[in-house]
Amino acid sequence: MTASEKRFATKERPFDMDDIAQKIVDAGEAGLWSRIERSLALQMERNPDDASLLHQLGLHYRQSGQLIKATEIYSRLMILDGQDDLAILLWQVCSGNPEKGSRTVGPIEPARFILRRNFLSPDAREIMFHLFDTKYPAMEELDIGRAHDIGDTQFKIDRSMRHQFGIYCKTELQDIIQTEIMDQFPGFCDGLNVERFLPDKHVVRLDYTPHGGFGKMHQDVGFGARLSYLYYFNSQPKKFRGGDLLFFDQDRKTGQPLPHQFTRVCHEDNLLVIFPPHHFHQVTRVAAKNLPLAAADSRLSVCGFIHPKEA
Repeated sequence: MTASEKRFATKERPFDMDDIAQKIVDAGEAGLWSRIERSLALQMERNPDDASLLHQLGLHYRQSGQLIKATEIYSRLMILDGQDDLAILLWQVCSGNPEKGSRTVGPIEPARFILRRNFLSPDAREIMFHLFDTKYPAMEELDIGRAHDIGDTQFKIDRSMRHQFGIYCKTELQDIIQTEIMDQFPGFCDGLNVERFLPDKHVVRLDYTPHGGFGKMHQDVGFGARLSYLYYFNSQPKKFRGGDLLFFDQDRKTGQPLPHQFTRVCHEDNLLVIFPPHHFHQVTRVAAKNLPLAAADSRLSVCGFIHPKEA
């Protein structure tokens, strides 16, 4: 691993916990979410303006990745109470377009992210597939950086934390995706409440996540990145389930993630997701619809980190 690669390792989680979110996703897809939705719908027939029930339904839609329905619920909450800061921010976040200066003042801080669907042109997307075919033979399993401070970092393969493969290839990806991202850079800072900065170092990695692959909860902090992003692409028709991105709400007082409260961004072809590095996030387990799953048919992504110019 090069020195530049080591600088962008993820910070060790400050606690040990079962993979609660993955269990929630698994149970939801096995039928729990349908039962929860029916139960909440029955309760709301009796109390259609109950803000607590609406927030529960909004969380249900966030957990299940139904972001359009979630925005509808938070819109209803905003109509009921125009001072519900949490509902306002979650409405913006679930629509994929948080606004500059938007904030919450309660005990919960939802993770912010921006979504850009159909991000690359068809030609650029095809070039991305050709690049993957070229780089795939040299891809290596990604290790884990556990950083207590910048001068004391250890790297190892830890399949209890992550099982993914990748390769750093800034030069090749620069013309395909980096230019497109930087064209919208100031707006990304504003929407994510990140103070505008002069960008300099831009680290990009081409990844694939095979059948059974995943990434446990982590932050992309500790080494100076101001923005993180993921660009998703996959062959059509899609040959796997999972590989979705979960963003966790945080306890405002302690800064700790709330493992039962998250927003699920489903893996979608040609989707860009950009977010502040300090937000806790994870990747759900990938499952092939039919085995074997060829690498080119797996969960494919570009992982990027944007750093400020040093003074």
